[in-house]
Amino acid sequence: MRPLTAWLLKAACTAVLLTWLLTRAEVRGGLQSLGHLTPGWLLIGFLTAGVSQVFAAWRWQVCLRTAGVPLPFVSVFRFTLMSTAAGFLSIGTLGADAVRVGLGVQRRPTQKTALLGSIGLDHASGIPAFNGMALVVLSTAGLSFDAGSWTGVAVLGAIAGFIMIGLVLRRFRPGLHDRLRDFLLERRTRAGLAKAALLSVPVMLTHFAVFFCAARALGVKVPPVPFAAAAATADIAAALPVTIAGLGVREKAFETLLGLWQGVPAASAIALSLAGLGLVLLWGLAGAICFLAEPVKPVPPT
Repeated sequence: MRPLTAWLLKAACTAVLLTWLLTRAEVRGGLQSLGHLTPGWLLIGFLTAGVSQVFAAWRWQVCLRTAGVPLPFVSVFRFTLMSTAAGFLSIGTLGADAVRVGLGVQRRPTQKTALLGSIGLDHASGIPAFNGMALVVLSTAGLSFDAGSWTGVAVLGAIAGFIMIGLVLRRFRPGLHDRLRDFLLERRTRAGLAKAALLSVPVMLTHFAVFFCAARALGVKVPPVPFAAAAATADIAAALPVTIAGLGVREKAFETLLGLWQGVPAASAIALSLAGLGLVLLWGLAGAICFLAEPVKPVPPT
């Protein structure tokens, strides 16, 4: 009952937050712009969302191969779409990862540990791109800081965190620590992580571009860099396990940041957030269809 209770609480928070946002007078009138979206920009946004899914699947396939789990790209792409669909069901990032692992186990029943490792590599490879975007956010927000110093702090923080995790594993799980150490020292691992880190850049940029296209479809003109900074911050806020698929939280973040940085009206900011999420949702629906067509019985390893 715990997952159901958590989901119901999220649903209640989602309903309350969206009701508050959408019933405000200045927002309710402005949301009529959703009926006048530019079809061309919407099509570009939809295709960009698909490209983002392709890059995400490619990055995970690199991590799978690095972990010693060769899967065809078609299967990896389908699993990625299914995990996107799972994200819209609000089972959280861990739940979406569990879907990927579960589907992978059907193809490779004896490699569950390696599949889990590929998920860890997939998330770790996004850290450099995330740190770079964090610097962009700080710059866009007009804060005074030394980029070199902040970069150094980020690097030192990542190293300190890595060492701390290693010490904890060495103390409480020495066997796992030794296997991870040997794995990370392999040349194949370093090369795979480097390639996955490079792929994280287009994964992130195409995701933000979906919302940028939604903004242009609504006639909202914001420079790409500050818009990407606002989208990145909104995504972080939406990742909090408060509402279903981040609904309401993401919209409020867009409203606050775009209004503060670029003077975008609240209704337009909320509308572009909902439109962008809808474009991603279409690919999530494709993932739901793939899930329904997924074989029930495990496929023996080859």
